[in-house]
Amino acid sequence: MKELVFEKMNNALRHLEVLHNIFMTKENFTIEEEADYNIYKQNEGELRKVLDSLSFNRQIYGEKGRQMILADLFEYIFLGRGYYSMQSQSDKKNFIKAVLYFVNLLMCYEVMTVSNNLRRRFLEKLGEVIPEIIREKHYDDLKDFIGTVGLTKKRIKCPANFKQIF
Repeated sequence: MKELVFEKMNNALRHLEVLHNIFMTKENFTIEEEADYNIYKQNEGELRKVLDSLSFNRQIYGEKGRQMILADLFEYIFLGRGYYSMQSQSDKKNFIKAVLYFVNLLMCYEVMTVSNNLRRRFLEKLGEVIPEIIREKHYDDLKDFIGTVGLTKKRIKCPANFKQIF
């Protein structure tokens, strides 16, 4: 799957980043195109102000609600783009199969709640790839925790002050 879905998603994000960087660099515009640069720059600045006032960046990817944000991304890919891929009855069946197989993969990730090894390896690698995660309040606590996470607070066998992060 990495070769296909994740690579394509990564390409789409890099495409947008290149597009944005080209339009944010004044040197890329000729004198005749300077108005285009100024319009883009002004709109980008205003958009940034509005999004900042909405705390939008925390809604895209952040410590709180990260799982739901990732779910939104996959929901769009499967339901938004997947819908357009269905041309025949066979495609509809395959689309449903794809969604169910993907749900199965997501369920496999749940093993991290009981596997200290996989949880630690995942968090270490995630910290390498997205360094700001390492600075989150409970990153080290969760990475180093030995025990089961994701259970109700009554069933978790850990110190009381640690239960607040679960």
